[in-house]
Amino acid sequence: MLLWLKVNPIGIIFGTIIYISLGVIFYSRWILARFWPALVNHMQKQAEGLPVKVYLGALISGAVISYAMGCLLNIAHAKTLTSGAFLGFLTWAGFILPTIFSPVLFGKKPIEMFWLDAVYYLIAYVALGTLAAKFKS
Repeated sequence: MLLWLKVNPIGIIFGTIIYISLGVIFYSRWILARFWPALVNHMQKQAEGLPVKVYLGALISGAVISYAMGCLLNIAHAKTLTSGAFLGFLTWAGFILPTIFSPVLFGKKPIEMFWLDAVYYLIAYVALGTLAAKFKS
């Protein structure tokens, strides 16, 4: 019954670091300008003057996602890196992708921004699923 609680804390720490690092790299001017140059200025304006609490919130979000991925792997009895990556993919395809598409439909979010976010989350969730399988308790 408490199987889902047994998640390796080292996996959570590494998962948090990977999640934050991927976001910093993926949304950097270096990556963003290559694919969507028109969004660079928009993203930079949004990032200017962000308070520390925003970054702390991102850190907490990364830890929660890493923990939840570990719980999902435990519940699914996933034991291999491939099954972890697949579970990350299913989480992305079934929950993340439809959720982040709603602002495109109802909030007039640019489709380019949707694809940028979608690819980031795909990479992040597959990586976190693989990492959670690697550090499975």
